[in-house]
Amino acid sequence: MPVPSPHVLHADHVDLLVTAALRWGLVEIPLDQRDAAGVVETVIGTAVGRLLLTANAAAATALGRTGRNRPVDRSVPVGAYAYRPVLNLAPLEVIKAAQAAEQMCAPAPTWSGDHARELLTAILAAACYRLPGYAGAPFAWSRPDRYDGPPTAIGLDWRPPIAGVRWVGIDAVRTAWVSASALLVSGQVAALLPADLPSRPRVYLLVDECDPEVAWQAVEVMDGHELVLPWPASRAWLGEQLGAPSLLLVP
Repeated sequence: MPVPSPHVLHADHVDLLVTAALRWGLVEIPLDQRDAAGVVETVIGTAVGRLLLTANAAAATALGRTGRNRPVDRSVPVGAYAYRPVLNLAPLEVIKAAQAAEQMCAPAPTWSGDHARELLTAILAAACYRLPGYAGAPFAWSRPDRYDGPPTAIGLDWRPPIAGVRWVGIDAVRTAWVSASALLVSGQVAALLPADLPSRPRVYLLVDECDPEVAWQAVEVMDGHELVLPWPASRAWLGEQLGAPSLLLVP
């Protein structure tokens, strides 16, 4: 593979951006023109890729006039480009690739109104929408409440004694959720939590080492979003997190 130039888009780089544009519906292929062999997609993908490379070539030429790039970087092979689809798309990689392409094309004199710029903006937005956790983030953001209440654990009949932590039932979950400085969720109640609870920091899933079946069920319900603390193996670590050294002495 040739050494990447800081000013010229590599064909693989363009392939990634074009694949994202086609697969995410940013460039439409009419239904009556779609074919199983992908010939039409290749033709359209090649045209889209050359659109990006044309903007890149204009930027390289502009840089060359002021001596800000190497002579070897002033020739962008627009006409030689042929689209090859990328098998797997990672939204984070697409975001970085689109931002890099913007930087490489921005020196073009007509960049402010270029269709290539509009396409890269659309690709960036589409990739952001597909980032893990994006869909679950709040649409209207506000500063979170202060979690200045005492550390609280929510459970049923299994309530190991934890110094500095108060236990409450599932009926008090909403109050504890918005006030406790740290929140321990017993494996017994994981499936009983209301689905509309907002995201918050310092939520831990506390599970009984002696009851692995309940522990695994709780982990599946919580979908791996909370740190799992097997008890009593996590006693020392939890004591450090809660700032309660006496926790180490609880039998």
